[in-house]
Amino acid sequence: MKANMPPLFVLFTMKIKIFIFLTVLVLVFTSCKTNIIKQENNYAIKMMRLSFDKEAEFRWQQLIKENDRDWIAHNNLGVCLEKQGKYDEALLEYETALSIVKKNKGVEKNYERLSKKINEGTD
Repeated sequence: MKANMPPLFVLFTMKIKIFIFLTVLVLVFTSCKTNIIKQENNYAIKMMRLSFDKEAEFRWQQLIKENDRDWIAHNNLGVCLEKQGKYDEALLEYETALSIVKKNKGVEKNYERLSKKINEGTD
């Protein structure tokens, strides 16, 4: 064995430190990404409340491009599209949200309300 080789436990300790550093880095990045998604969603909600529906629609479409499994974005986009009278597109978004989340009273209520509205042919 060479005299200048570090002991086995030193190599093991270095690997542990690198692993911990990388784990913390991933957690920080994930946390930042989650905050950005929440901010974008909240911004889109504000835009829709201010009747900037196209801006809200664009924001939710961008969130869906980033993560097509984001059932909240699909549901919110459905609400936005429904508000604009784009019922078929809205219904598709509600269906997509339900296919992801399976059970959610809010999404189910949105889907059922719009389905009924479409079937009755009323606005």
